[in-house]
Amino acid sequence: MLLSCSAAYTDIGSLARFAKVHTIEVHASDPWGTGTSKVSLNISNRPPTVAGSTMVATMACSSGTVTSVCCYGNYGSCVTYGNAYAGGTYAIPLSFSDPDGDPVQLSARETTQATPMVVTCTTAGCTAALAIPVVKACQNVPSYTVATQVSDGLALASGSTVISTSCH
Repeated sequence: MLLSCSAAYTDIGSLARFAKVHTIEVHASDPWGTGTSKVSLNISNRPPTVAGSTMVATMACSSGTVTSVCCYGNYGSCVTYGNAYAGGTYAIPLSFSDPDGDPVQLSARETTQATPMVVTCTTAGCTAALAIPVVKACQNVPSYTVATQVSDGLALASGSTVISTSCH
């Protein structure tokens, strides 16, 4: 006997409705009699994984021009001026895998932003857009961390992408 089963993906809860113990009633007969038996079939799930990654966002920068941000005083005069980083919107590749091939819902949030980006992915990778605002800083080019969570509806995995910035 060969048994196969499948279910259509309608939303992130599809897997939770499908991956569980199902009771199947089997009816068999031959010329000498008939019989019925119940069998339990457990459809299981393996959790997704998130691969941490790094990337570089290149942006326009101006050095020493933002005196209102940080100006170290030395007897009432400025010694060091602040820097401005232009920011922009960057495509952030978010790498994950699901060993069962399940579609996943991906939530990514840059650690200083309150609202996560939520993307439903049906392939082995997604791209999220991260808007980096104009940044004014005293010394170093800023860096960002994008915290990522991936769920297949039953299991959750977490990771992060570190984004360093460079000036051009």
